[in-house]
Amino acid sequence: MIDAMDFDRAPFRAELFDAELFRAEVDAQPWASYTHAYGSAEDVPGCLRALAGDDDAAAEEAQSELYGSILHQGSVYEASAKAVPFLARIAAAGIRTADVLLLIGGIAEGGTDPDPGSG
Repeated sequence: MIDAMDFDRAPFRAELFDAELFRAEVDAQPWASYTHAYGSAEDVPGCLRALAGDDDAAAEEAQSELYGSILHQGSVYEASAKAVPFLARIAAAGIRTADVLLLIGGIAEGGTDPDPGSG
């Protein structure tokens, strides 16, 4: 049995997470040149920043948007692969770990969409 623990925000890991560096590295990617279910992935960095942030409502909305765009109905896209390292860093930091790992798992199991951008 696992001891009672808050896996959504484990402080022993979150303190190792450099949010400023994370945001800079997310923003350094050419997201607008990547695609997801609805075309340009220019919205993905905002979702990743929100998912890693402290605003629970914004994080839930971002997670929903990511499920709809980078893991749309089980399909994955170029932006899906590009988002995985950032999602892994969020999970490793103990931030919404279970939810983020489920998203990563879905991406790992997903298939390709033959017509990305037709959403």
